[in-house]
Amino acid sequence: MAGRNGGASLSDGTGDDDGRGVVEALYTTHAPRLVALARTLTGSVDAADDLVQETFLGLLRACRRDPNYVREPAWPLLRTMLARLAGQRRRSVGRELRRLARAYARPSEGIWDSDLDVVEALLSLPPRMRACVVLHYGEDMPVADVAQAMNTAPATVAAQLQVARKRLRKRLELDDAAALGSVARRNHRG
Repeated sequence: MAGRNGGASLSDGTGDDDGRGVVEALYTTHAPRLVALARTLTGSVDAADDLVQETFLGLLRACRRDPNYVREPAWPLLRTMLARLAGQRRRSVGRELRRLARAYARPSEGIWDSDLDVVEALLSLPPRMRACVVLHYGEDMPVADVAQAMNTAPATVAAQLQVARKRLRKRLELDDAAALGSVARRNHRG
């Protein structure tokens, strides 16, 4: 039987198992390789497992709609499905991080000048670094959870936080020094 794009179908065409047999066979054969690919894409074992499960769930849905959906070799289809899901997850996390960054960047009524300095210093950081800071310190998330949310390694988040602390310290010290310098100049002229 011909499957998608003219390849040999994996289904026997009877439709008795509603696609489960094909998906189970593919899972047994390809799941470890997909997990390795997903871990490379995400940097996280948990995110990789989730992506593989979502890939096979999508495959099961497709096989239920069309029993001849999967063809040999199945690996290119599975790899493509996984890569698309990883991209969707990365974009979704990015949108959420930008939303959080905007939420923390908005000055509110009655905010103190020192709070504005901190907000301005945060806004001076690159977006991914700012997201690490906001999630870790603002949302009180552990480094491992921040790494998972950002689809990166915990060591990367720790490094981003270390650089961010240095940059924020330097930026806030410069702001204090500039403020003291302007007051001194006014008093000296005055």
